[in-house]
This record gives sequence, structure tokens and C-alpha cells, in this order.
Amino acid sequence: MLERPEQNPFLPRFYQDMPRFALPTQLFFLFQRIGQLRELAQMDLFTRLTVCDFLLEKDPLFARLTLSGEELHLYHRYTTRSSHKRRNPISSSTSRRSRRSCTSGCAGAE
Repeated sequence: MLERPEQNPFLPRFYQDMPRFALPTQLFFLFQRIGQLRELAQMDLFTRLTVCDFLLEKDPLFARLTLSGEELHLYHRYTTRSSHKRRNPISSSTSRRSRRSCTSGCAGAE
């Protein structure tokens, strides 16, 4: 599962004027990642191995790099209030299973 930066309409403007477009760019990526993870939760996790090129938990790190002041506070308010809705024990166990699969697969490729 790949991030789709080409779908973010704010990204080109972000590179032209980072302070002005940091928040909408960041929120677009956050909502995109949440949507992708929701789609993943709907898949049959026992017959398919899915690798993501992002971790939702890293999103606040990028937010701290690009947002400042009130925008960062607003971002944290949203993510704190909505984080309980995103917690899914299945995704945690799937991550461990996926890591083991990847490790054993990678070891066999050496």
C-alpha cells in the first residue's frame, strides 16, 4: 500500500509557500492514510500480505516539522480526539505477523 502524493492537491502549493499550505497538505495526507488503513481493515487479512510504505504513528513527526503554533495545536487536538477511533487490535497483530513473514521471507532471499 503506497502513499499517493500525486492525489494531494495542496502539495505543489506547499512547496511554493510552506507556511500557508502546511496544514491542508498535512491533513490531506493524514485523511488519505486513515482511508487506506480503513480499506485494509476490510480485506481478508488471512489470505493476503499487505505492506504499507507509511506508519500512521509517524504522521505527528511530519506535522511537527511543517506546522507551527496554532496549526500544530489544532492538528494535535484533532488527532488526539480521533485516535481512539483508529485503534484496532487486529492491525497490531497483523503488523507482528507481517513483520515475521517479511523477516522470514527476507532471510530466505539472502
